[in-house]
Amino acid sequence: GVQGKLRSSAPLYSPRLWASIATGKVPAKHGIAAFVRPDGAGGKRLYTSHDRRVPALWNILSSRGFSIGVVNWWTTYPPEKLDGVMVSDHFFPEQIEMIRSTFKANTDQGGVLAYPESWAVRASEIVARQEAVVPIGDPFADNTAMPAWVNRELLSRQYQTDHDVARVALEIDRELRPDVMFVFFPGIDRISHWLWGNLEPEELYPPPLRPAPEAREAGAEALRRYYEFTDALIGRLLEGRDPGDLVVVISDHGFEAGVSLMLLTGE
Repeated sequence: GVQGKLRSSAPLYSPRLWASIATGKVPAKHGIAAFVRPDGAGGKRLYTSHDRRVPALWNILSSRGFSIGVVNWWTTYPPEKLDGVMVSDHFFPEQIEMIRSTFKANTDQGGVLAYPESWAVRASEIVARQEAVVPIGDPFADNTAMPAWVNRELLSRQYQTDHDVARVALEIDRELRPDVMFVFFPGIDRISHWLWGNLEPEELYPPPLRPAPEAREAGAEALRRYYEFTDALIGRLLEGRDPGDLVVVISDHGFEAGVSLMLLTGE
């Protein structure tokens, strides 16, 4: 295969970037500018698929006769009609609740979380079975050596969400074998926000934010383990593929050392 670095587009808000990836358009054209927008009543609401002004790849391909599977892609609520299945990002509550609480935003979620609607029930049943997708356990559950500020319970929930995304995607693939699949795993981003600093030189951080060496190594190892876990999930999705199939693994942005003023001042 081939690999290369992509140039992202600041500000690095995931909804706007993943909309650009899905549409090939800049935010000024596709309409998804950030996480939230004014709701017209003095508050904020999450951007939804109704705010996107241009077709996404799944719309274009579906209109050309290709069958499609979409799982957890940013800003796919409410789900769109297509030749296949779309399980929207709002089906996975951990992701949406975190964004909603962070930005104190409302959502007009009306209960239709997948297209066709029957797949919302199917996806719930699949998730409830909790069948292991890969033999890599939660790297946070018993990792008490990580830095004290790390919310291990939150990271464990993210591990579960990525596992759930994989379960649903595998079932869609098994049953429908769509021509094109779009699957978004949010975990690498979420985990890196907490743990990436453990991979950077400690002198890039002020003394109060430098964990003890054993905590630093525990955090770094957990992050490495999460990359292995995500790689294994992707491996499951690729099982049985034809050698001529095209696979694209893409990120909307990377990570680097850095400390915000809010974190330093405690504001």
